[in-house]
Amino acid sequence: MIEYKEALERVSSYIKKREKVRELSDYYKKKIGLPENLDIWEISTEILDKRNKIKHIRFHIVFFPDFPLSFPKLLLSKEDFEDMKYIPHLQVDRLICIFQNYSEPNIQLPEKVVEEAIRRAKNILEDGIKGENDKDYEDEFEAYWDSNYSKNDIVNTSFLLLNEKPLKQNFDLISLEKPINKFRYVIHQNEDIALNFKAYLKDQNIKYQETTGFLTPELNIFSKPPFNKTNKEIFDAIEKLDNEDSQEYISFINDKSDSKLFLFSKEINSEIRYFGWFHSEAKLNRNGFRQKSLNNYKALSTFQSTQQINRVTPQVYTNQRLLKRSAGEENNQNNNKFVLAGVGSIGSNLIHYLNSVQGAEFKLIDTDSLELENIGRHYLGFKYLNWKKTKAIKDFLTQFSPIQKVETREKSIVQVVKDDSQFINESDFLFVAIGESNIESWIVNAIDDGLIIKPTFFLWVEPYLLGGHCIYINPKNNNYTLNFTENGLFKFNIVGDYNNKILSLKEAGCQSNYTPYSSNNIQLFLGNMYSKISAIMVSESTESTSFTWVGDKTIAEKLNIELSQYSLNYESNSLIKNNL
Repeated sequence: MIEYKEALERVSSYIKKREKVRELSDYYKKKIGLPENLDIWEISTEILDKRNKIKHIRFHIVFFPDFPLSFPKLLLSKEDFEDMKYIPHLQVDRLICIFQNYSEPNIQLPEKVVEEAIRRAKNILEDGIKGENDKDYEDEFEAYWDSNYSKNDIVNTSFLLLNEKPLKQNFDLISLEKPINKFRYVIHQNEDIALNFKAYLKDQNIKYQETTGFLTPELNIFSKPPFNKTNKEIFDAIEKLDNEDSQEYISFINDKSDSKLFLFSKEINSEIRYFGWFHSEAKLNRNGFRQKSLNNYKALSTFQSTQQINRVTPQVYTNQRLLKRSAGEENNQNNNKFVLAGVGSIGSNLIHYLNSVQGAEFKLIDTDSLELENIGRHYLGFKYLNWKKTKAIKDFLTQFSPIQKVETREKSIVQVVKDDSQFINESDFLFVAIGESNIESWIVNAIDDGLIIKPTFFLWVEPYLLGGHCIYINPKNNNYTLNFTENGLFKFNIVGDYNNKILSLKEAGCQSNYTPYSSNNIQLFLGNMYSKISAIMVSESTESTSFTWVGDKTIAEKLNIELSQYSLNYESNSLIKNNL
């Protein structure tokens, strides 16, 4: 591979034959505001202006220590930027956008990479001067909107946007008493996503006030940068709208004296985005004017006409956007409403996998609290000691994603099925991770009786996680009992003889027996089993089936634990679909 110094020498030798090149001193770099610790060259060259006449310009080309693995950056000189600023692909920091972020340089030809960079920069500037790439403003609109065009020009990014449908003319605005991270305001219109967020605020005891904002048509003054507009420039543009739109804007701004949020929509790359602004609060108490004789519009358009608007870029926070950014999909058609009965060591860790489904919703059922002895293999830790396990999981999930819907019942699943079966039947899948055979048998009967109508997964593990099992029951084909012998023993157990004290350890006190297995083995079991669970969830098959995970059989050998005849046919760390 070509090293940095060799690459720079090759570029210098090649480019100096084609362009006028000057290596900048540390003093000059500092003088023009460029980093002193990097190699920076000044390229003096020519382009054609709008009349096809030669125009002399200067670039500054910046090389980074990992060159030629990365592209150099090209910046237009300050003087030339002032002469042609605000053309497409030329940022306010003078950077010329010459390569897409997924491009990679040819590391074997660094001189050709730099030559191509200069060529592209020239073409961008020539097209911009001639107005031949004005359509590219649309693709880069957000970058221009977020740029600072003057010393006091700041774009407010503390607005969160929660919307599942296009915003209506009057939308809702939450003002938080204290910011969550950097977010102080939440734009919404009381859809499910916003109701989930409000529930999170209530659970976290976060206080807020609610007002409204106003959606305007896109103003013509926002077709090209710069966007650091004044109150007067906004009002002049508003007055050019249809009379009805103009009057509604003025009426809204005159309602109460607080600052008002205005948004407009813009389609960028087939996606509706929102941008906006707010005017500073109108000052209505002025000498020479009777009290209440001034309204907001008059005060802002006269006495405060030269004040700049405060631009806003709401940050979109929706499941659809997260899905597109992570999986590259527009819509998630998979079923994603899960009920978990039992959120102990197996159920809580299963949530980690189920929550990888974008837009997952959870309904959690459990009566127990998280005790100190649980946290060695529970998904949650010390912070949640003495919390109800359901409430703790809900808090954890909504801290991670406040728009996620999580409901809980601190009851046994038997009570829930008897008293509130819709809590289960409005979901897509039921997961039972209780590990109590009597309750599991009761649930199977409830499926037969039509009290539970949703596909159900039963998961449990054997001591030391020598075996882990999953029975999947589709209500249309309930063959649960075929997995067991007439004596009620599971046919595919890995442990062969349970009359061994080492299989159930005990601490002091009543009801203190526990089954030993490690957190690491839980992840091995669930990580492998989830591949089957995931495949079933997206399948349209009505087949019911079961799977067995064979753990580390050397543990049984070390502890003198007898294994079943069934297990002898399989290697450690095997996942088997059982034949009924």
